[in-house]
Amino acid sequence: MTAGTRERLLIVTGDAPADLVVFAAAELKRYVATLFGIQADIVPAIQPNETSIFLDAKSARMKPLADDQSVLLRRIEHDRKPAFIASGGSPMATLWAVYDLIERWGVTYLLHGDVFPEKPGPFHFPNIDQAFSPNLRVRCWRLINDMVCGPESWGLEENRRFLNQLAKLKHNEILLSFWPWQSYVHYEFRGVPKQTGVSWLGCRYPIDDDTVGREWFGSVKEFENPDLAGLSENYWARHDAARRQVQGILDHARQRGLRTGISIRLLEYPLEFMKSLPGFEVAEQCGRMSCCPSADQAPDSPLLQELVRTIIQAHLQIYPAVEALYLSVPEHRAWMNQAEKAWRHLDAKYGISRVMSFEDAIANAKKRTRVHGGAERQVARVKADLVALWMLDQVLADGTAIERPGSPPPRVIYVDLAEELYPLLPELPPKGKGLMNFTDYTARRVADQIEVLDTVPADKIRCRQIFTLEDDNIGLLPQLATKPFRELAAHIRTRGWEGFVTRFWTIGCHDLTAHYLSRSSWDTGVTPESSCANLIARLCGEACVELMLQAWELIEANTDAFDRYDGGAFDKHGINFAFTVPSMMMKHWDARQPMADAFEEVRRKYNQAWRAVKKAETLTKPTGKTFVKYLLGRLRFGVCYIDAVKAVAAAGVADKEGRKTDTLAEMEKALVSIREAIEAYASVAADNSDRGAVAALNEYCYRPLRNKLAEINQERVLHERTV
Repeated sequence: MTAGTRERLLIVTGDAPADLVVFAAAELKRYVATLFGIQADIVPAIQPNETSIFLDAKSARMKPLADDQSVLLRRIEHDRKPAFIASGGSPMATLWAVYDLIERWGVTYLLHGDVFPEKPGPFHFPNIDQAFSPNLRVRCWRLINDMVCGPESWGLEENRRFLNQLAKLKHNEILLSFWPWQSYVHYEFRGVPKQTGVSWLGCRYPIDDDTVGREWFGSVKEFENPDLAGLSENYWARHDAARRQVQGILDHARQRGLRTGISIRLLEYPLEFMKSLPGFEVAEQCGRMSCCPSADQAPDSPLLQELVRTIIQAHLQIYPAVEALYLSVPEHRAWMNQAEKAWRHLDAKYGISRVMSFEDAIANAKKRTRVHGGAERQVARVKADLVALWMLDQVLADGTAIERPGSPPPRVIYVDLAEELYPLLPELPPKGKGLMNFTDYTARRVADQIEVLDTVPADKIRCRQIFTLEDDNIGLLPQLATKPFRELAAHIRTRGWEGFVTRFWTIGCHDLTAHYLSRSSWDTGVTPESSCANLIARLCGEACVELMLQAWELIEANTDAFDRYDGGAFDKHGINFAFTVPSMMMKHWDARQPMADAFEEVRRKYNQAWRAVKKAETLTKPTGKTFVKYLLGRLRFGVCYIDAVKAVAAAGVADKEGRKTDTLAEMEKALVSIREAIEAYASVAADNSDRGAVAALNEYCYRPLRNKLAEINQERVLHERTV
């Protein structure tokens, strides 16, 4: 069959197809027209003597698949005509089958969109007869979250485009991560209405004529989420806009077969509630935008329980159709003094001492010297989380807090509890709950402590692991972590865990990771190396594979060095090196010490990777040009950013030692390097995460350096006049 022929191509949906199957048929028709110029017809039933693609197994006289995530791709013959079955065990899986077929025609799915083959060739059915199911049942991506360089910057349309790509990559869940200071949820408590509704921890990002990369921001005077622009001074208008955005995300996710969840931070509240919460204190969280129970706060306080119930119900009333509630504890624990009392309460009610003793839990935590923050922080996590579990028992035990009229309650998933307490969780309410494990800030750190995952009683509680694609503490430097993901996936797979939830901010560098996670979740034989080679061959051509593999290995090596705990420079400086907070650049001046030598090796590897990609650029097919250009810009940014840090650190040392000429020279070098870094990043910015990163780099790096240099120059002039 070729374009322009009279022969028909039928897409058979079956009678009364589900909405997702109708959409799958429309997608198949659209891609066939784009790739081959063929106008297919969508029909409900089989017709004789026609070339057909069956989305309904029954129409092809096949037994439906029993597993709701199974996919069947089979080339067959029908009435002496070529035919094909692309079907699944559910409407969602049928959509995956269609996208799998389209991918076999040469379309590549990236996180920002599709890349079509230069020459798709004549229409054909792939020679395949295979039914397959995922080896990890949960493949979830976290959205919204915080920070200007992440999805909190995306408007609804950008979220929709991303959700479309997740469906094509066969992921099946999303988690919308909310923070207490954001605009997505409103509630009142004891006469005090929530009044805080901000993005990015309340930070603002002006765009003026001196902004590096100004041309990439249009005419705006401030960088904002496009759905919330101009509403910073109107709480209610901002809340309404934020609520519509989230509802739009949830609706679109369901239209693509993705299950949905939202996270609630039950022990952090906007600061206006401190007046009605005696004894509460400002939380030790970035930006200090929330309050939390103090160390001595009673977990059985009726006031506190009422507040927690109020917050849970507010989320369910505003977003009533979510399937899961992720209940999070604070990152920096403060609620510890009641730990032994909490243990006694839970033991009296559930007999948890049959599982372990309080002393054992603390002793096990003291052995955790490799976790970031060390054993002291881990002991604090155990104590604080025991108190949180006591409080949650009182809130959740009777089930009324998560009731919603006319619908079953959402599934409760506990997030980031101390691993030493995992054996207790099957004994505690609510029934059917799940667990999302964090362990540490980066994938490598988790893989290096992989034995702690064995504390999870996976046969009694459904578990999922956070896969950190990039850590915000390391910041905006290019990061890749597919190798530790392979270790972690193999470990949780053999122990019966559900799957993973991604943690990321920018997405531009993570097409390699997304491609690997998508393919390896269905085929355990896929390795990071083979996945990378496959993607590069598809996008750029075989001639680029070796060079791009070199670059991938170098970026992985840098990420691994930042992540790995060794007690040395990277553990001390890698975490927090390029964190997008106000002190991002000038902390290196304030340190008054040279940049750690280890970062010279990081710079060398980024530069070596840049050279490999630059060579590949001359060989790549047109379909890979955008992909390669983006990576070049990000690697160039990494090199120049490290140059800027090195110069700022050297200037701080020179200033400390009174070497004014050297101070000025180093600061001038720093300003040149940071401008080059930002220009390199801005030139390839592909979404609002990237533009937010550029806005933050201007606010936290370029402007502080420019102002400091002006101050130094002014001091020099005054000194010369005095002399």
